Amino acid sequence: MHRLLILAAVLLAPLTLADGIMFARVQPIPGRPQAAVDTPRQNVAFYVDGREITVVLSTHMVAGPSDVAWLVPVPAEPRNVQPADADFFTRLDEQTSPQFFQAHGYRSDYGCGCASEPDAEPMLPTPGVVVHSSGTAGSYAYKVISAPNTAVLTMWLTDNLYYLPTTAVPLLDTYVRRGYYWLAIRLRADARAAGPVAAHPFRYTYTADRVTFPLIISRMNTAGENEVIVHVIGDKSYRPANFPEAQIDTRQLGLDASSTSGTTYEQTLRRSSPAFFVEFCAYLAVSRGQPGKSILPPITGEINERARVTRLHAVLSASQMTQDLELEATDPRIIGRDYTLPPSSVRAKAAVPFFGLLLGSRLLPRKSRRWRCASSILLAGSLIVLACI
Repeated sequence: MHRLLILAAVLLAPLTLADGIMFARVQPIPGRPQAAVDTPRQNVAFYVDGREITVVLSTHMVAGPSDVAWLVPVPAEPRNVQPADADFFTRLDEQTSPQFFQAHGYRSDYGCGCASEPDAEPMLPTPGVVVHSSGTAGSYAYKVISAPNTAVLTMWLTDNLYYLPTTAVPLLDTYVRRGYYWLAIRLRADARAAGPVAAHPFRYTYTADRVTFPLIISRMNTAGENEVIVHVIGDKSYRPANFPEAQIDTRQLGLDASSTSGTTYEQTLRRSSPAFFVEFCAYLAVSRGQPGKSILPPITGEINERARVTRLHAVLSASQMTQDLELEATDPRIIGRDYTLPPSSVRAKAAVPFFGLLLGSRLLPRKSRRWRCASSILLAGSLIVLACI
């Protein structure tokens, strides 16, 4: 038995740390957390420079739509409408989306926009609607408009072949009463004529005191749930001002091979709705002078401009999108994107019979040699299983 105890000490020695917490190895969990939820997805990035806010929006359309049209409410007159890099959000996800790892071992501190598909592009004038500017941005043609009331705006949208469900009018009225401008965007006719087009992101700038993302209007196209991912790029950290805030607690997560992240994180997102998870907050190399340009890793030997990037993530149902998301600056904080899950419950359960057999073998009377031999064999088997999990 003493030899067996020595064997146990040898097998467990690599796991022992001075503070009493034991780990063996940490391995990445297979998955694609940057595409965590298989639902309609809104992806937006805000570049904040004082009161100047530049918004980068993704259309989330796969390559090949015959037509794409958007109507985006904006708190102030949008300007400088331009295309953004097609891979902008992919590069951003690569640097900010959660990465999950699995600890193999056990530890002693267990604790408890609005889219439509019109048939043509007349962009007809309607009495009462003011066209402030127009132009092209990559594959898109756009107009910046405002309307004195919802009836006039609805007439303009109908004249220009924007499909509006009956539920749209009260949603539009919310923004008209606030004095919002509208950015009407659709694929250019010549771009559609050239063949299938991959709808790229676009950007625009406006001046405002607060960073706001219009969620109310998104209810128009949300039948079930909507995944919302927001990045804020600037000098400060940010948090939701009018939605609950949450952070990833790895103690509440487990493995789930059927999910895209390889964990139960997707379930946590849905269960915690309407909370926004702050998944990442740190400095990254980013060109703030060119919003919408792909974010690249730092280049050795080069002077790289850096900005603080905050990533927020939520899955919302249509009934929860009753207010626009408002973001506010908060005290500087660092939240990394690498999350290590606690050791699997399999190993924890295997440790129970191991310690039980160890205790039992020491309490058995010496005359019961047969039982002592059997317990020693079982103990050795438990040690091998425990070391391999």
